[in-house]
Amino acid sequence: MKLLAILLLALAAPLTAAAAQTAPVPAETRKAAALAGSWALKVDGATIFRFDLRHDGDDWSGTWVRPKSFASSGDSFSRLSSEAAELASGQGKAVGEWVELTFPDQRPGAVPDVFRFRVLGANRVEMIYVETGLAPFTLVRSSATVPLGPFESGRVYRRTSVESLGLPPEPVVEKPAPAASAAADPGTWSLPPRRTGSASPEGGR
Repeated sequence: MKLLAILLLALAAPLTAAAAQTAPVPAETRKAAALAGSWALKVDGATIFRFDLRHDGDDWSGTWVRPKSFASSGDSFSRLSSEAAELASGQGKAVGEWVELTFPDQRPGAVPDVFRFRVLGANRVEMIYVETGLAPFTLVRSSATVPLGPFESGRVYRRTSVESLGLPPEPVVEKPAPAASAAADPGTWSLPPRRTGSASPEGGR
C-alpha cells in the first residue's frame, strides 16, 4: 500500500505542475500588459506628447517625451518648443487593467505628475491626468523613434474632445519659468496642476 501511494503521488505531480503552468491569466493582467510600448497624444496631426511604457514582471516604468517649453491649459497647447525633453518616471504600478506612473517634478513646491493608462483597443489608450479635473485623453499607438511635432509657429492646438462638447476654449496660460537651480531646468515646466480631488481609474474626480 505504501508503495502504491508513492506511485500515485509521483503520477499526480506532473499533472499538478502542468495545471499550474496553464492556469489562465486574468483578463485585467493581459490588458495591462498590452500597454507596453509607445503612445502619442496627437492634436490636429501634431504629436504633442509621447509616452514610452515598459514593464518587467509586475514593475512598470516609462518616459514622458514632451516639448522642452510650452503653454497649456490642459485642453489647449501653444508656444511649443521644437526641442524635446525626456522625463523618466518614478513610481509605477498596475491597478487592475490600469497602469499608473508618477513623474517627479523637481521645481520647488511642485507636486508630481501622475498619469493612469488603460487599453481602449488595439491602437488606442485612455489616459487620465490624475487630480487635475481634465477630461480623459486618448493616445494612439506610436513608436519610440517618432519625434514630436510638427508644430506651426503661433498656432494653438486644441483637443477635439473639447470642441466636440461645444465648450468655449479655455484661455492659454503660460507659466513663468522658475528660478534657475541645480534641480530644475528654467526652461521646462509641466502642465499647471489644478487639484480638485482624487481621480478613480474609472475617471471620477
